[in-house]
Amino acid sequence: MKQEWKTETDGISCTVTVSDERETLLAAQAAGGAIIGIWDPESGREEAFPPGCLYLVPSIRDVTPALLERAARRHLDLPLEIARTARLTIREFAAADPLEPESAWDGDGVFSHREKREAYRRNQYRFFECGLWALVHTESGRLIGKAGITGGELGYHIYPPFRRQGYAWEACRAILQYAWEELNCPEIGLWVDSENIPSQALARALGFSPDGCPGGTLREGKPAGCPGIRFANPDGARGNDRADTGRAYWRIRRPGGPAADGEEI
Repeated sequence: MKQEWKTETDGISCTVTVSDERETLLAAQAAGGAIIGIWDPESGREEAFPPGCLYLVPSIRDVTPALLERAARRHLDLPLEIARTARLTIREFAAADPLEPESAWDGDGVFSHREKREAYRRNQYRFFECGLWALVHTESGRLIGKAGITGGELGYHIYPPFRRQGYAWEACRAILQYAWEELNCPEIGLWVDSENIPSQALARALGFSPDGCPGGTLREGKPAGCPGIRFANPDGARGNDRADTGRAYWRIRRPGGPAADGEEI
């Protein structure tokens, strides 16, 4: 089975081939196109798909315009747009985006060093479909920070010139909606500085609540089996004048999702 679609992504044409045959997908890939595999887990058929085949569907009927665009963008190395708000475009980082200055919040150099960020883009987005995304002021095109979902946790970092303007709330609210609808997350965690009152206010405004140490026990002053409390910057690294400040774990459950341990939500 084989079917082709012609897509137009950011002005670039791309052919997306969908097939259940390895050789067909390899040929389409060699011709410079994007590919999507068809694999029905109930068929019992074992199929080794090409390495560049990032997406599988059980049938041709499950191919949607959104999936075609996603496959084309992955193939063309174009950033995927996550959401738009009144002032922001939330999207994956692009190779041409400016680097941020080194700080305690640059992800161990991931966002301040070109090679590290390129490795992050190639791996994090392609294999997890989430991560920290670029926050772009739509009208000016300026990069004002980053935010996203990593390992089931919300993270955000608004660059200093753009703080106290409501961008964190605006971005995080849209990202939570994306997490519920597109990533199907049952709940999201958030680390909050125990002495940072604005961060606590933002967490509450987004619907998070302090979680302490859910279902875990303390061992040697650190939580076992739960996030609990940890240092904001364990190595006391650059740019953080409160490296010894504790952080508390907050969380929010998907609206209408199942309650934990018999809770009503």
